[in-house]
Amino acid sequence: MTKKGVQHETTTNIYRGVQNAGDLDLLNGAHTTAELCWQHQLNAQLLSHWKSEFLERASQVFEQDDKHSVEQERIADLEHLIRRLAMELEIAKEASLLLSSLSSRNGL
Repeated sequence: MTKKGVQHETTTNIYRGVQNAGDLDLLNGAHTTAELCWQHQLNAQLLSHWKSEFLERASQVFEQDDKHSVEQERIADLEHLIRRLAMELEIAKEASLLLSSLSSRNGL
């Protein structure tokens, strides 16, 4: 694996660690960079890189939530439409059968 690949993998692991443990100590100043590097066995430069990258992209988390909400609303609307169309189809089938049986009784 290339050095960049290792760095990306390590950064991804840090993100998972923060998400899983809720350890935002680097951002809120509860622990020093040295303490966190020792705790997570990381290079200080990598941790600094991760922090700046995280802060640059933090707003995207909320944008994705908004996009997700719009998508979920659209999915709910489409599911409602599908149920309505399925019901209309069933009614049309029943009407067709009823009309068919009435015409055969009347000899039409």
